[in-house]
Formats: sequence, structure tokens, C-alpha cells
Amino acid sequence: MSNIHTIRAHIPPKVDVRDLTEDWHFLPNNINTLIDEQSQLLIRSSRTTSGQHLQLLIELSQWCQSTVTQEKCEIGCGWSIIPLADDKPPLLSDTKSYNELLHGGHIDEPNVLLDPQYKILRSDGLSGRIDRSKKARIKFSIESRETDVDLLFDNLPIQSMVVPLNLIKVLAFYRNELAYQLHKRHHPTGLSTTPIDSIFLSTFFQALQQPDLIHTLRRLYRSRRKRYLNSSSSVQQQREELIKTYEIFIYPLLHYRQLPPYDFHDVSVWNERKKLIDDMVKRQLPARKIIPQDILSILLDPNLTDKWTPFTTDEICFTLQKYIHDVKSDVVA
Repeated sequence: MSNIHTIRAHIPPKVDVRDLTEDWHFLPNNINTLIDEQSQLLIRSSRTTSGQHLQLLIELSQWCQSTVTQEKCEIGCGWSIIPLADDKPPLLSDTKSYNELLHGGHIDEPNVLLDPQYKILRSDGLSGRIDRSKKARIKFSIESRETDVDLLFDNLPIQSMVVPLNLIKVLAFYRNELAYQLHKRHHPTGLSTTPIDSIFLSTFFQALQQPDLIHTLRRLYRSRRKRYLNSSSSVQQQREELIKTYEIFIYPLLHYRQLPPYDFHDVSVWNERKKLIDDMVKRQLPARKIIPQDILSILLDPNLTDKWTPFTTDEICFTLQKYIHDVKSDVVA
């Protein structure tokens, strides 16, 4: 039971060009950290059955491009598996730091060295310390949140999952809104298949696959919350403001033809998307001596007509039928 989150690492310039080692660094956590670069993650799980241990798999890789053929590929740089629970304490009770060796080969292949150059490693004296320092390692820490539980955590799924810290509030508001809309409908069994009229619910997962759009949503929401809400605002008011921000700014960008598909590895595509997103957002933000455009005027602007993909009613109608697991097909298979 798992989900995957990819984090971008950065290699700082070498001070000494003769140095053959490289240290990969991750950005610190703050409100401006992009989701792709968020190095602090929440690991949440309801798996406490004895004998079914939870483990964290970390795989490192480097994206490369040939200077001759321009061919792109991803090269594995090692992996490590860390158990997160054992039979004594069901969960970690405090912060624990790790300095783990990276292994080579596939995760099912034990005792495969990451670099065959060091098959014969000296273990004694200065030579042994030098050889051990040549091995690649990953450093990180894990801390328990048993005594410091954010109320938003209860709005996340109880299945095993990994969530970047700066994505928790958005996901919690999504699930909270879904629960609110389902509860609001009057149906004897509570299983009505009548679509819910919600742009936010029906298109959110499309935006979730484009982290720069979610980053834009968080940035705009923080700004609008300071302007329209106060410290005593309820969770419902905060959620409604987030949804309003999403519908005004993010939903149209999902249909903006000029926006190239999101590419995790292509820096030029990021920069192009960032410029287009910022330009579109600025059209709607108030500025001195400039009246901001509302979303309807932008969508109906004749100069932008050919830049939008066609809209359909599916985009404003959410139904759980899209996400219900088909048990019958599994039985037949």
C-alpha cells in the first residue's frame, strides 16, 4: 500500500573542481517551497497489525541528457528501505536520525553494491575509513507526531500515504468539501449517484497533477485570506475562500491551450509555464489605476477565444461513480 512523491534535489557548485564527490541538497520547508521541492513529508498509516510492518522506500535517480544525441534518460543512483515500525512500539515515539547506505541493483536484490568499483573494500585502519567514506549515503530524520497532531490530519485518508507538508491543507479542504456536499444531499441510503454541481471537486485531480498550479493556488489563497478573512474565521469560511480562489484562478488555467504540459524534468517548460500562469493571474489581480478583469470577461475575451480548450458539462459535475472501484471486473478477471 503506497503512493509515490518525487522530490527535486539540487547539487551546489563544487568549490574544488578536483573533488569527485557530490552532495545533493533539498530545500528547507517554508511557505514558498514548491510541492516538487518539499523535503518534509507526512507519513500517515492505519496499518498496525502485528507482522505487517510499514517500510519507507527511498530511491534516488538522476535525469541526464546526451550532449550528442540529446537523448534523455533516468539513471538509478541507489535505494534504501527503512522500517518505520516494529513489534514493541507500534510507532516511533521520538525523532530518529538516519544515515543510510544506498544499495545497488533492484530492491529485491540484496547485497548488490551501488558501485562495482568498490567490490573489495578494506575494513581496517585509515584505508578502511577512506573506503567507507566512498560509499553513497542518504541522511534524513523521522519524528512522531503522536503528541502534536494537527486537526487537519483527521481530514486525510487513513490508508498508508505520503503527503508533502505544504499540500496537507489543500487535500484536507478537498475531502472536507466532498464530505460536506455528500452529507448535504438528502437520500435514504446516502449513495445517490446524482452529480454534484462543483467545479472544484470535478477538476481538482487534474490540477493536482500540475504542482505549479497547486503552488499558485496556495499563494493566491494566502493573499486573499489576509484580505477577506481574519484570525477568527471558521474552517468552513477558509474552505469556501480556497474554493473561490480555485474557481477564479486555477480552473481556467486547466483549459489554457498556451500552457505546455507539465514536465518535471524540463526547466525551460517550468519557466514558460510560470510566465504564462503569472501573466494570466495578473489580469485578474487589482493593480493601481487598472481595473482587474473578472474570469467571465477573460473567458469571453475575443482575443483569447482560440486559447481555451472546449468546456464540457463534465467539468462542473462531480460524481463518485468515476472513483468507485469496480469489484465485478476484478472477480471476472
